[in-house]
Amino acid sequence: MIELSLVADLARDAAIVADRVGAARRVRLASASADRSADLRPVAAAAAAQVGDVLRRLRDDGVTDYHVLLASPAPLAALIGRHLHALGTVHVYFSNRDRVISRAYSVRV
Repeated sequence: MIELSLVADLARDAAIVADRVGAARRVRLASASADRSADLRPVAAAAAAQVGDVLRRLRDDGVTDYHVLLASPAPLAALIGRHLHALGTVHVYFSNRDRVISRAYSVRV
């Protein structure tokens, strides 16, 4: 379970998803910004690269199924996608304004 929280705190949601899917590990990459209007462009590339680095380390440890929960601007998801190569299956989740967690998609990469 990979949690990337840039614009909202996803700790509770990540715990629910991790329990639901039986995740053996949970990695929290960033904490939520208190300022939702903050310009995240300066950290976007670094955050995307960090997600890629963590996923590759997990792959090297034998992980082949990844569950990713994001609270970030949509363009960051595209940047993260550039770092997904030969990993296995990636499941991406989102939490709506009512805090309902849904799987957006699963893709084999």
